[in-house]
Amino acid sequence: MHASSTQISFNGIPAMLTLMFDMSDREQTLQELQDSEERYRCLIESLPDGIVIIVGTEVGFVNKAASELFGASEPEELVGRSIYDLVDSDSREILKKRQRQIYKTGGALPEVSVRMIGLDGTSFKACLHSTLVAWHGEPAVQTHLRVDDPPVR
Repeated sequence: MHASSTQISFNGIPAMLTLMFDMSDREQTLQELQDSEERYRCLIESLPDGIVIIVGTEVGFVNKAASELFGASEPEELVGRSIYDLVDSDSREILKKRQRQIYKTGGALPEVSVRMIGLDGTSFKACLHSTLVAWHGEPAVQTHLRVDDPPVR
């Protein structure tokens, strides 16, 4: 319950106006949202496959599995980098075309196989499945990376 009071004049007589709001539904909804976000975060972080969120052309998020695929010691090493720096030159046009297509259609795209490049220059083949999501209020591409030939470092 939330209450707010203020003094007023009612027909020339001093009075107190009090508004009361039942916040229990709002608090329950907020708790359910926080629980849902936590379940989603745990799922993404525990996946054995890589998840990358791309905002425009920059990496906005990677899970632990993706950071390991790219040879990063921590996911933050990849955040802010151009996604095209992590894609083999022969696969960049494929990725650019998919980026344009997903923003245009607003849905998921079929899986495609491309060559990716780790931070140390090691290349590996990955199957990508992408879908449009919101990331901090902005449209972004969430990509699931499944690797058939993991890079050997």
